[in-house]
Amino acid sequence: ASVASAQRHPRPEPPHPHVYEPHHGMGHGPYGGEPNYPRSMGFRIGPKYLYFKDFRDNKIYRAVKIGNQIWMAENMGYETNGSKCSEYCNTDGRLYTWDESKNVCPNGWHLPDSTEWINLFKSVNNSLFALQAKSFRVWPNATDAYDFSLLPAGFILEDNGKNRNGDTRLWLNDRYKKRYVVFGARSGDFSDYAEWGDRYSVRCVKD
Repeated sequence: ASVASAQRHPRPEPPHPHVYEPHHGMGHGPYGGEPNYPRSMGFRIGPKYLYFKDFRDNKIYRAVKIGNQIWMAENMGYETNGSKCSEYCNTDGRLYTWDESKNVCPNGWHLPDSTEWINLFKSVNNSLFALQAKSFRVWPNATDAYDFSLLPAGFILEDNGKNRNGDTRLWLNDRYKKRYVVFGARSGDFSDYAEWGDRYSVRCVKD
């Protein structure tokens, strides 16, 4: 099945992490005041983001601290046997089944549960537009004030493959239910109605 993504302006690839100065307000520790992550985890500090490398495929990801959590600032893009790709794979990441989503995050990261998402919402004062990337026609109120840069990446459904243009769904870590969070017209809603073959995006949070 194919996914038709929302109309948008192309987003640039994340820069390769060379040497950066700590971001203002993030402290003066080895990683701008963040916990002392070993270099083996691929962390580098940037002017706006942390950067880290997924050593499984050497892909560089952006990460950002919001509240007391460190989140990926882009969707997971690691290729698994069952993952699918939209036409904007380099920017939107890949779409995963529920089973795959539980194990796709790199070492030192994990699939967030509903409590971690709720803590994120509280950290942005429940202004969910502040988590959405700008310059998308389907999200005219987006501000991306916290550099979370959530994208309208679409999704794949098992029964008909269609997606709702302008929405994105991200899997939650739940032991028993196939739960996810929806951003778009119903930003921040949680749902547990999904089929085994549905494929949604993944954002990882730091352990």
